[in-house]
Formats: sequence, structure tokens, C-alpha cells
Amino acid sequence: MLLHDQKLEQILDLVRLQPYWTSIELATKLGISRSTVQKCLHELHHAGVVERIHGGVKRKDNQFSAPVPVDQRLSENSTAKEKICSEAIKHIPEQGYIYLDAGTTTLPLARMLNNRNSKLVVVTNDITIASTLAKCQVRHVLLGGQVHPVTQSISGSAAQNQIGDYQFEACFMSVDSISPQGKVCSAISEESMLKRRAIELADKRILLAACEKFIKTSGCIVCGLGEFDTWITEKTTPAISKLCKTSQVKLICA
Repeated sequence: MLLHDQKLEQILDLVRLQPYWTSIELATKLGISRSTVQKCLHELHHAGVVERIHGGVKRKDNQFSAPVPVDQRLSENSTAKEKICSEAIKHIPEQGYIYLDAGTTTLPLARMLNNRNSKLVVVTNDITIASTLAKCQVRHVLLGGQVHPVTQSISGSAAQNQIGDYQFEACFMSVDSISPQGKVCSAISEESMLKRRAIELADKRILLAACEKFIKTSGCIVCGLGEFDTWITEKTTPAISKLCKTSQVKLICA
């Protein structure tokens, strides 16, 4: 019997392979009822992952664009990422659990931690970040699940189930884009679900994103900007300041 998250993931896998599916086809393929399929499609539609059509679902053309490889992203806007993380380190609690999201914006933050943070445990879904934390002798947990071959990030139902075992003092979230309407997005559909779950489990939610991520549209909606307490960026614009004020999010320029 498939778990709910597994049903969602299998539907997404099928939509990747074929852009149009009827509810009946999906029900037959997955061995579940049509009503269950419709509930799943309703959830995926509202998450911004797929588009519902009469009698079924279709793929959004911009939802499954290839993510940028890690090596390429590491060299992009590296100065801004360092500045952002130099501010973010001030928001690390002295003890407890924090979530460090996958991404090259959050990676410098992992490098800034050290064994003096002995009462801190970092949970992450990023293999590179976990390796960095190990070298710095920082206690950490690497979530299990599906490894993305390009980004070296981990997601999927196993990761979503495992992360539910934790409550975080803070989460530090990396994203691919922020729309003018305040929609925070991820290029990878499975990661958007894991990001959403981490945000739900955190007492403080901190977005780490360079200003170049603003006024872009990329992939699946994670949440609205208003779900975050703080947005740390390297510089601001009048539009960013206005959006943060409207969303009641504290804006910090590093």
C-alpha cells in the first residue's frame, strides 16, 4: 500500500515521462482509486507542481527544467553568498537542532560552523554540506532518500518521513527564485515538498537568498514569502523592501 507522499511522487514521475494523463489512467497505473488520484492532483495543483485539466492533469512546461550543476552554482555570485552567510551565522542558536537546506547559498554557512558549536545538531539534505560539517567536526544528520544526480541533494518520501522526527530551533532555507507576488520557488518538485515540511517544523524560518533571485520564476512553489520570519540578502531594492513590508517579513541586508 502506497503512502500519501509516495503517491504524489509517483504521479510526478509519470508526468515527467508523459505531459498529459487522465485520472483514470493514473488510477490504473498506480492501483489506487480515482477519488484518491483527484485528491492528489488537487494537492499538487495547489503546490504549483502540475496543472489540473478536465478529467486529468498536464505538466507545466517550466516545472521540470534542469537544475544548475553544483560546480557551476558555486562560482555564481559567490561574494554575495559569503556576505549573506556572514550575517546568517549571527542567527544560529547556541544549542538544539537547526535545518540547513541544500544549496550553494547555505554551503558557506556550514563552513563557518566549527566544533565550538558542541551543543548544536545540524540536519541537512545536502551531501556537500554534510561532508563540510564532518570536516569541521560539527554534529549533524544527513537525511536519507533519493539523491539528485546534478545537485547532490536528497529528497523523496524517505527524507520527508525522517525529517518529521525533528523540531528545529531554526531553518535556513535556500531557494531558486522569488516572484514579484512573493511566491518562493524551487526548481525541483520533490525538494519543494521537503522545504515546505522543514519550514513547518521550524520555530524560526530564515530565507537566505541573493537579490538576483527576485523577480524570477522557476519551478514549483514552496510557500509564500510571508511564511518566513526573516530574509537575509546582500542588497535590496525598493520592490524587495515593499514586498517584505507587505509580507511582514524582516529584511536584513548583509
